[in-house]
Amino acid sequence: MVGERTWGSTGQPIIRHFGEDILIGIGSIRAFFPNGEPFEGVGITPDIQVEQNREDFYSMRDVILEKALELI
Repeated sequence: MVGERTWGSTGQPIIRHFGEDILIGIGSIRAFFPNGEPFEGVGITPDIQVEQNREDFYSMRDVILEKALELI
């Protein structure tokens, strides 16, 4: 796996709106690694870590894809 560390979220929050300007999202599913340790807030570290920065986004450069193509 090539890229950045994941954020440790199942991607399935319960979202509630309270008025126009308040939105709350709460994790609704507990997930664990195979060894039983919690996944939320921890994430997964890639085998080859490549981090993007603001300038990469502004220049529309995908450094993660570039690294993957280099490895192929």
